[in-house]
Amino acid sequence: MEELRLGSRTLQPGRQLLADGERVPLGKRALDILSVLAEAHGEIVTKDELLEAVWPGVIVEENALQVHIVALRKALGPEADRLKTIRGVGYQLTLQEHADGEGMPGTNGERHIPASHSNFARHRIPGKLWIAMAVGTVFLATVLVWIWPPQSEALRVQVVALQPQGGANANRLAGTLQDDIVGVLSQSGVQTTDNRQSGLFPSSSQGGVVLKGSVVEAGGRLQVRLLLDDVKSGLTLWSDRFESPVDSADLLTDQATVAATETVLTILEISQQKGFTLGPKLTALYLRAEELTRSPQFLSEGVPRKLFEQIVREAPGFAAGHALLALSLTGEVSRAGPSDSTALIDRARNELNTAIRIDPYAAGAAYDARFGLDFLDDKPHPIKTAEDGLLEGLRRAPDFAFLSMRECRLLVDLGRVHDALPYCQRAIAQRPLAGPIGHTNARALSVAGQRELAKSAIDRAARFNPDQTQTRVTRLALAAFYASPDEAAALLHNPATVPPGMSEQLIEAFDSFLLARRTGKPEDIEKAAAAVGTAARSDARYLDFAVKALTALGRIDQAFALMGPPNLEGFTPRTGTAFLFEPVTAPLRADRRFWPVAARLGLVQYWTERDKWPDFCGDEIPLDTCKMAATLALSAAKAA
Repeated sequence: MEELRLGSRTLQPGRQLLADGERVPLGKRALDILSVLAEAHGEIVTKDELLEAVWPGVIVEENALQVHIVALRKALGPEADRLKTIRGVGYQLTLQEHADGEGMPGTNGERHIPASHSNFARHRIPGKLWIAMAVGTVFLATVLVWIWPPQSEALRVQVVALQPQGGANANRLAGTLQDDIVGVLSQSGVQTTDNRQSGLFPSSSQGGVVLKGSVVEAGGRLQVRLLLDDVKSGLTLWSDRFESPVDSADLLTDQATVAATETVLTILEISQQKGFTLGPKLTALYLRAEELTRSPQFLSEGVPRKLFEQIVREAPGFAAGHALLALSLTGEVSRAGPSDSTALIDRARNELNTAIRIDPYAAGAAYDARFGLDFLDDKPHPIKTAEDGLLEGLRRAPDFAFLSMRECRLLVDLGRVHDALPYCQRAIAQRPLAGPIGHTNARALSVAGQRELAKSAIDRAARFNPDQTQTRVTRLALAAFYASPDEAAALLHNPATVPPGMSEQLIEAFDSFLLARRTGKPEDIEKAAAAVGTAARSDARYLDFAVKALTALGRIDQAFALMGPPNLEGFTPRTGTAFLFEPVTAPLRADRRFWPVAARLGLVQYWTERDKWPDFCGDEIPLDTCKMAATLALSAAKAA
């Protein structure tokens, strides 16, 4: 088989990419793209030609190509500079040059292209002519936009080439980071432009935002500075700095990409309200307040609430401001005393109703706040009411990704994971790098029994949001129950991956469980069961771990005893009941004692009233059997 040299990399077209003889992980589509580019022997390949060669006869969005180009640059590592983007035209790959002509055109002056890729080479236009045509097209398009600016109110985002200083690593990181940011935003449906080979006219007359910055290499370290400016006013809406050693450039890229794209997508949400424009100063304040809502410390101190109060005072017609104020008030309720809780709930409901009244499409966070408040009301089983509110929100504010995530999570906690997965997929498409969405999707895949996909999803979530508590918790749980004990132990004892706040007692219980999994010895199982039960009784937040661990160890009676009153208090389909529907807890669902537990949690009432039954009814147990067991459980609960 012909091998093509790419510096330190070796490509076997259509088969694999090697680095020092070791296979570099690369998806099939990305490998096909690389093969087509390599077999062009340095000539420019247009985007249309690549799409036709790799997806023949299939209509594919251009951003799908961009995502694979980003993956290719990461796989090429030190050779990433060989893959060049020819703006407005396509891509070009430089092969290793050899005196013997390897990687060069054939002796007849024409390059050989395998039949599988020849369909795009029949009418090739010389690269220089393509560039001339592209420049002319860009010039004409820019003039037209300048004369007749677009009428769409959609947010326009310009991603300016980052300015590299100090060395090759800075140059490489600047290009990779810009491509990553553009790729993620394109995946989310955001219209972006860049100035790497354009910029003939200033865009200030068109409005929108511009993302710019620099990459500096000095003293073996890399520093990225990003700024998001309002084009018309020139004011900086957001800025941040990121720094790491040179050998951690990939981590630095991921960190900066998440921060930049999440900020842009937040601004996109602000711009959704028709007939309303939030000024740049308040936009900057909103971005800061929204960022602080993700911090338990600042949320408990009420800092975001105070900022949102200032925003709605100065912009009372701003729907998203009222919605986020409602959400921050809701977040404070669980940490407030009884006397303060009622006032916070009343204020939150008033603010969310105001947001919905102003513009329901722009008030997605208001429906999220209402979902939380519905579980705080003094009702015996509020699940149906809460879901009705979510579904209304999804109809009226369909572009608010966290509503799709919330419905996905709720359905998983109700045992309806097959119905849940499309909502998670929709949320990821809207906010690809949002931390809560990533670990929610991984948990849904795990409950569905799709272990490989779940592992891939949680690894991706941990890559982009390594410090998020729930991401770490989910990753540890997946490893503990569905991977090797050694992998779970490594996560448990690494400060960079262990969930924060775990007590020594809980860590010891985890260790005991993992040892019992390794050995299967009766004495180790006995010790683990005792340690797990003790940890759960001292901290009810880890009841779900204890129930799964005891079930995995074959201690079904102890698992049900642990779920007796009052240990289930605090567990609802909002705070997490998915552990009852995971593969590891299948023995519990086959036991008649499962149904009284599900009734105490309000699950049976929901299934019966909605006539929407969990997946295990039909997959594991006949549906008629489930309905009979549900009727008996409800009768027993009513008699009690």
